[in-house]
Amino acid sequence: MRKLLTTAAILALTTTSAMANVHGDMDMDKKAEMKAEKYFTEMDMDSDGKVTMEESRKFGDDMFNEVDADGNNYLTKSELVEHKKMEMKKWHDVKADKIETKTNTTTTDTKKTSY
Repeated sequence: MRKLLTTAAILALTTTSAMANVHGDMDMDKKAEMKAEKYFTEMDMDSDGKVTMEESRKFGDDMFNEVDADGNNYLTKSELVEHKKMEMKKWHDVKADKIETKTNTTTTDTKKTSY
């Protein structure tokens, strides 16, 4: 039970600020809907439209193991910090790619042809 609660706390810490930065201009309801959809899809491992207790536990265990870098079944503050840094970098890279793509598609050729 403690591991599941710890995992839930990790989830909350590692995603909230990253999602807020990527979707900063979106209203809160839409952000919540997107976040819930993302996690529901990840947790619903058999894609039956429901999350069982077993699926929830598996998801929590997987998240815990992802953060537990040395695999000793304990989370240290430094492991959590490093995981958070990697996740923030990932989201930052996604946001930068979106901005770059948007800039490239809206920029027009301003060269004038002279006759």
